[in-house]
Amino acid sequence: MNKVLTERWNSVVGQDDIIYCLGDFAYGRGTNPAKYFYRLNGEKHLVIGNHDGKETLDLPWTTINDTAEIKTHYGTIVLCHYAMKVWNKSHRGSWMLYGHSHLTLPEDSSMSFDVGVDGWNFTPVSLPQISRKMEWKRNNPGYFNSVPKTRDEIFLFNQQTNRQFL
Repeated sequence: MNKVLTERWNSVVGQDDIIYCLGDFAYGRGTNPAKYFYRLNGEKHLVIGNHDGKETLDLPWTTINDTAEIKTHYGTIVLCHYAMKVWNKSHRGSWMLYGHSHLTLPEDSSMSFDVGVDGWNFTPVSLPQISRKMEWKRNNPGYFNSVPKTRDEIFLFNQQTNRQFL
């Protein structure tokens, strides 16, 4: 699986691209984060996750933060490993992206969603994909009234919703 993750990362991230990892960069017994870090394209920034240990934190990330706030031509985007109900400038149209939940939190019409690779065909999500999904959420608020309730149903619902943005 690590080989697939590396291939998919490098298929969409160029050497000069900026990429934010929203935590849990390399997880698992015996995982060597450096082995993968140096194979991955891009200027890499880390937003710390609950499974990012010393070996991950010691890598030469461009930045390492608990949260990040970036300015893009789409507007302000708040980044955190964990989902938030409200975030800086959420009432002024900023977006909030997170990981951690493995696509098991119910989607809603807020300008926030899970960008963890397990919900995106194990591939990093681009800003244009994020923008298309945010625009779709803005235009389809009633869609989320029918969100399923069990963890498995939520995962499948979110996965099916994301497919149109791949």
